[in-house]
Amino acid sequence: FAVALGDVEERDLAGTRRLTTGAIRSFGPEYVHEVRNASHAPAVTVHAYSPPLTVMNRYDLEGFRLILRAAERVEQR
Repeated sequence: FAVALGDVEERDLAGTRRLTTGAIRSFGPEYVHEVRNASHAPAVTVHAYSPPLTVMNRYDLEGFRLILRAAERVEQR
């Protein structure tokens, strides 16, 4: 994914990092992360997947465990 505008905070199981406009991150199919706006100004990120995703899983982090809360399938959009 890339930060197209603003500042975001990315959190994954390894920790938290702040990313600013122009930052680019790549990762594999098993990667789980949370991205949020880290400022009061607008922020835009672009996530591009290859191959295209057919499902987007949503998790909650409870302690050190990921709990699957929802699976949004492409046909549901």
